[in-house]
Amino acid sequence: MQFIYSWPQLLGEMLMMTKTLRIKIKIKI
Repeated sequence: MQFIYSWPQLLGEMLMMTKTLRIKIKIKI
């Protein structure tokens, strides 16, 4: 049950990571 409950948080963290990575790439370019 805990694993299913933690899924939304994991997805949110992944989205945040991708956003930060895109911002970093934009700053580099």
